Amino acid sequence: MKHNAILKNIVIIGLPGSGKTACGQRLAQMLGRKFVDLDTLVEKTAGTSINVIFAEKGEDAFRNMETQAAQKTAAENGIIIATGGGIVLRPENMEILAKNGIILFLNRPPEKIAQDILTYNRPLIQKDPQKIFSIYKERIGLYQKYYDIEIKNQGTMEEVLFKLKKIAVMATETKEVKFAVIGSPIVHSLSPNIHLPLLRRFYNKVSYIREEVLFEQLPNWLNRVRQENFSGFNITMPYKREIMPLLDYIDAEAVLLDSVNTVVNQNGILKGYNTDAEGFKLALRQKGKSFTKSNIVILGSGGVAGTLALKAVKEGANKISIAAIKTLEAQKILLGAAALNCKTVMEITGFSKPELTKICKEADILINATPLGMTGIKADFADTAFLQALAPQSLVCDLIYSPARTNLLKQAENLGLDTMGGLNMLIYQAILADALFLGINQNIQKAYHTAIQNLPGKVELS
Repeated sequence: MKHNAILKNIVIIGLPGSGKTACGQRLAQMLGRKFVDLDTLVEKTAGTSINVIFAEKGEDAFRNMETQAAQKTAAENGIIIATGGGIVLRPENMEILAKNGIILFLNRPPEKIAQDILTYNRPLIQKDPQKIFSIYKERIGLYQKYYDIEIKNQGTMEEVLFKLKKIAVMATETKEVKFAVIGSPIVHSLSPNIHLPLLRRFYNKVSYIREEVLFEQLPNWLNRVRQENFSGFNITMPYKREIMPLLDYIDAEAVLLDSVNTVVNQNGILKGYNTDAEGFKLALRQKGKSFTKSNIVILGSGGVAGTLALKAVKEGANKISIAAIKTLEAQKILLGAAALNCKTVMEITGFSKPELTKICKEADILINATPLGMTGIKADFADTAFLQALAPQSLVCDLIYSPARTNLLKQAENLGLDTMGGLNMLIYQAILADALFLGINQNIQKAYHTAIQNLPGKVELS
């Protein structure tokens, strides 16, 4: 799956005095690229200064000129753009600039700006530099809404330029950047549908393929990754553990969780990470929930059940009850938890109605980590009466995302319980994986909405 795009612009937003112009000019010089300051372009077009425009025509007239300057500049390719501090006040400005631009929020603390800002050409704070604090309060939500990447400007310009250059070089890469997801079976994986729209925000040419890989083919696949210079790949079942001995490096959390779902290729060195657990943590946060000090019930004892159980232990869960058909698998999870010297109470129970009812009575979060109810699987929960034992404030999670609303979730909703399907975890773990691929932290909520917008028709959205 390939996508070609024109060279992306780098668009720098932030408060007045945050360093947008100075950093943008230096970056353009370093890369040999054209630099445009929108405020300067407005002044050149109007034939007068911004101060005069504000004084004679008012702020609204200036904003109209600013929008026209944004339209003109956004039509170019591969340039560095420094915007005025108020560019975010009009949604159309950000829509225009984002079409072929990576939006960078240069975040400098307002107290530092107030200390050394030059106000002679800044109408809104010309008479009172301290007004920068009220402007920050007014606009910070907009900056956080629109940025793709945040760069904190709290050190030297060289430190900021290093980060800016890394992003700009990535955006100007003309060769195709290759990614993949492997597993068996793999044909129904949604990974390309989630990752590609996110990666296209930063790369001009990028591919993300599904690759069917059998267990005995794993070494050959890793050789191919190195030879064909894949930048990274994701792993779905059943190889999240099997891949680990074949990699050059395993991140500490992936070692703890005994599972790798993301591999980054750094000049032929293959590094393994786990974003599943942190992705589920972010999905829980979206629901106002957390593992910390919670009582967790996990249905199932397979790989993902173990991953989430150990993450819950690490996050300080109060109690974890694992309802398992395969007791040996569940015991391995307990051994892993014991190695953490945790204070979390751990127990294994069976799958009978009385056992499930008992552990649900004190559960804050119930997680189905079995395939029961999945599309293509005939088996489902024969009886969901155990849900009635849950407290009204409990959250029922199903890691299945096809269908988006399983029978388990429907029955929970009928009881008035809050529910969460598996799609949110799938999206958040992908966003975190892309952060590893890119070497930068993108705007998580903006990325989430981008992913959701590109999934209709691919999966039922709840």
